[in-house]
Amino acid sequence: MLLTFLDSKCTNLCPIEGAQLARVQRALGSVSAPIVVVSVNPADTAASVHAFVRRSGWRPQWYWLMGSRRVLAPVWRSFGIGVRMNPGRVVTAGNTTVRLGKGIQHTTALFLIGPGGRGRSIYLPPFVPSQVAANVRTIA
Repeated sequence: MLLTFLDSKCTNLCPIEGAQLARVQRALGSVSAPIVVVSVNPADTAASVHAFVRRSGWRPQWYWLMGSRRVLAPVWRSFGIGVRMNPGRVVTAGNTTVRLGKGIQHTTALFLIGPGGRGRSIYLPPFVPSQVAANVRTIA
């Protein structure tokens, strides 16, 4: 199983990791390795998740776990994932006011979990999809 922590509404590193995970799936061919995502954004919705998965090009056998911050935070902590809601800063120019830098900042990591729930490897994006696929095959 491949476990990661993503924000379906992210426009920064999450789409890059999403595309890399699609490349891992293609490199695996018929070898099964479910992708399990724990949301880092309590505002994720089924629609935003499906849009992210479609843009990333994932094949079936993925699961995206969503919930409130209260529900998700213990999972983040158990894997050492830092999540910070960044309110951004307000900038006013004339009659226009905008909020810059608003979003969610979080640790980005991919965990390869082996049989029995034992962790095998941790990858920090950008990782090499062919290496991840080779490691998945080794424990499959």
